Amino acid sequence: MKKIKLLLLIFFLLCLPVKASDVTDSLSVLTGIVNAFTENDDNLEKIPSVKQATDKFMQANISIAWEDFYQIINSNISSAELISLSEKMAEFGFFDLSTLAKEKIKDKVLFSFYNDTVKEFYYPTIKHSKEEELFLAEIYSNIFYNDRPADAVSELLTKEELLKKSDYANYLLALGYYKSNNFKEAIKSINKTINLNPENINYQFLKMKLLAETGKRKEALKLFDNYNSRKVLPYQYRVKCELIKQFILYKTEKKQWKRNYYLGRYYYTEGDYQKALKSLQNAALSRKNADLAMIRGIMSRTYLKLGEDEKAYDLAQKSLKKDSSNKDACVTMARISLKNGRIEEALKYFKKASKEDKLDTSKLMVSVLYNKLGDTKKSKKIYNKIIKKGSDEWGFYYNASKYDSLRKLEYLKKTLSLNPLYKDAWADLVEYEISIKNYKRAEDYLQNLYYIDENDFRYYYYKGLIANVSGKVVDARRFLNKSLILNPNFNDAKKLLSEISKGEEL
Repeated sequence: MKKIKLLLLIFFLLCLPVKASDVTDSLSVLTGIVNAFTENDDNLEKIPSVKQATDKFMQANISIAWEDFYQIINSNISSAELISLSEKMAEFGFFDLSTLAKEKIKDKVLFSFYNDTVKEFYYPTIKHSKEEELFLAEIYSNIFYNDRPADAVSELLTKEELLKKSDYANYLLALGYYKSNNFKEAIKSINKTINLNPENINYQFLKMKLLAETGKRKEALKLFDNYNSRKVLPYQYRVKCELIKQFILYKTEKKQWKRNYYLGRYYYTEGDYQKALKSLQNAALSRKNADLAMIRGIMSRTYLKLGEDEKAYDLAQKSLKKDSSNKDACVTMARISLKNGRIEEALKYFKKASKEDKLDTSKLMVSVLYNKLGDTKKSKKIYNKIIKKGSDEWGFYYNASKYDSLRKLEYLKKTLSLNPLYKDAWADLVEYEISIKNYKRAEDYLQNLYYIDENDFRYYYYKGLIANVSGKVVDARRFLNKSLILNPNFNDAKKLLSEISKGEEL
């Protein structure tokens, strides 16, 4: 039934008249989709109280860190902050605090899928006492942040009863062995861990790493493929999967140039573009022809991320001369074409890239651009294929939200369930709630936009709009002026300020 409804939606979308403004809107949507998530993944550390609590945890002041995080979670913070904190607490082994953060989230339905993923990725099968939880959190801190994996292993081995019942304790034991380079014992421990809790994703990832470290490439990739092919995941967990894949390929590759290539892809996926360039440049030193085309392709995307479009263009062109179907080079050329308003050229390159795109991003763009150029038949065919196989491509749902006013709310929430830190979707959600005069909920959603980007001009515009509706003219002026400082060409803010001034004159 859901598929039938979605097919009806697609038919509606594809029958819409094509206007020049629609093409501009599509470019904006697509550019946002391509650029979205990686800018927003360190926001928690920008909050002084969170950074201080994190520093205490890293220094193994576990009880104090726990209390600090407890106070933060119970303060008046946004749902986006709470979901980020819930994930961070689970990573630290503060599972009770992770659950508390989830419970504080206002729109639980919106975040239910993401919360379920956090639980599946991190949570153990049993509930520990607070004393056990603090002990295990200290073990984690010593392994990860204090370079004491051997001491952590020794401490854990004294807790025989805990190791009998707790999958998480056995995971930390495996992690301690892994960080001590004792891969043999680490594999024994992670196998026991997985027997106790075969559903935990993080445990599976550690086993993949251990198989890679011991040169078992086929086994590691088979385990990865078995897991990766059956999961629909939020965007950043899909990124975690890609990082694991590149780690496996890097660790098990014997050719040095190719090790550097996979390491470069790993850093690119992680968002460390300078390190990515260094590794890729090393990979390119002795390569020719198809190998060099492959390296130059991902280098072009790296330069594009760094804002160096000329270098990106040059490398993409060189890559395509050797390999006309190189996906990375095609994506670079498509994005540069899109930036410059060359729709048909962008379509050509997205079509080439889509043949190798397993996450549907390029296919989505091909479908939208076909529609905007008037070829609704081809656009509909691509959409139907994406629907048939099922997709965790959040951009698909965000794009749908732009063209269906009846189901706008549903598709914005679907977008955010897959990518909860995509600020454009939050801004659109605020706009939607204001349009139906639900100012209280709009204010709640605005908190999320501010958390993701405190300098987003739309935040201050909507704050000004709500203040004006509430009769707080002074506040409205202040917010609108701030919006125009951040975006001097924002006409909506100018118009509202002008209306306020005319009202005061009367």
